[in-house]
Amino acid sequence: MPGEVRRLEFWPACTANIFTILRHYAESQGLRMYELRSGGITEMNRILKKLEIEHEGGTLPDPWINFDIKPIEAGRRTWSAWTFTTYWVLINSNISSYMTGSSLIALGLHCTIGAISAGILNQNDYARFARKPRDAILGQVISFPISSIVCSVIGVLVTAATQKRFGKSHWDLPSLIGAIIDHGGSRSRAAAFFAGGALVISQIGVNIPGNALSGGFDLAATFPKYINIRRGAYITIALSVACNPWKLVSTATIFLSVLSSYAVFLGPMTGLMISAWFIVHRRKLKVEDLYTGNRTSIYWFSHGFNWRAFIAWICGTVPSLPGFIATVNTDVHVPVGFTRIYQLCFLVGFLISAFVYSGLHVLVPDRKLQEYVSTAASPVVLIRDYRDSIDRGQGLVGNKSLSDA
Repeated sequence: MPGEVRRLEFWPACTANIFTILRHYAESQGLRMYELRSGGITEMNRILKKLEIEHEGGTLPDPWINFDIKPIEAGRRTWSAWTFTTYWVLINSNISSYMTGSSLIALGLHCTIGAISAGILNQNDYARFARKPRDAILGQVISFPISSIVCSVIGVLVTAATQKRFGKSHWDLPSLIGAIIDHGGSRSRAAAFFAGGALVISQIGVNIPGNALSGGFDLAATFPKYINIRRGAYITIALSVACNPWKLVSTATIFLSVLSSYAVFLGPMTGLMISAWFIVHRRKLKVEDLYTGNRTSIYWFSHGFNWRAFIAWICGTVPSLPGFIATVNTDVHVPVGFTRIYQLCFLVGFLISAFVYSGLHVLVPDRKLQEYVSTAASPVVLIRDYRDSIDRGQGLVGNKSLSDA
């Protein structure tokens, strides 16, 4: 298309003009171009130096660990079963759970799994703060079923009531509040005001723990030298606005497709994590090697990447893609079998990825990892020793104490 060609041509032309301006500026100041580039690199290094995160022991000398992603010592493991109960109540008491229950119920189970798949995948970010493992399990077992069922039932009942009251189903809360204001009196407007306030509080409650902090954890783990959880959360917020999320809830069909897409891609990731923990690693981790970014780590694999995980994730994702594409774009038609696979995409992706990942580690094992798993103590002993060592501040990451990280 001519428009596409013009857009492709614009960036190189713009870049050439920028370099031409820089060259003329450098020559007018008596500088050579390589001197200008050298100065730019020096300035960039100075900026990066300022961005480095300060810790108790001073600026971290390596890029593999910071305070937010190091193992949690006893003083910071404060989450009880009630904390996890509150977390899942917040996650479910929001507009997404309401709309899931009040829309196309035929795919309710599939969409519900898709909606919580992100929470399933990043649950380890929060479970590490638990006082003991039982608190993390008990709090979620109690809170999630109750809160999700209650919110979904309310969504179904209220949506059915709006059909009779207003002659149109209002499946999203902002639309419902607007209808109440338009068709009611002063009391209805007052009720809408308080309902809007509750909606705002709900969105703050779900987005801070469910989205902002989760993104902060991931970015802090990826760039620990420059990003902590706070900075990562701010970056996540900025990126989320750039994605135009309000367009994702414009209709019930689009919204359900968005929820379903989570399961397509996150189901295989969950299968990878669970198979890695229970089958490949046999619940044995070498904690200090998790924070070592060189060949001495048993988790270095091939130049820092475990190619088995990429292959397993692709194998788990591909079978669900035809049905997903046909759901998003109604002009695309696929055999009904692909649609059925897509409707079970979380389970299908989970099982395929787990099987392929475990199988690849059997067929093409990593020598260092296999040796450690075979010779290390039992998982119970390892966990106890690491916990006691970390609580005493004696755990080591390379040559650094965890308490100084």
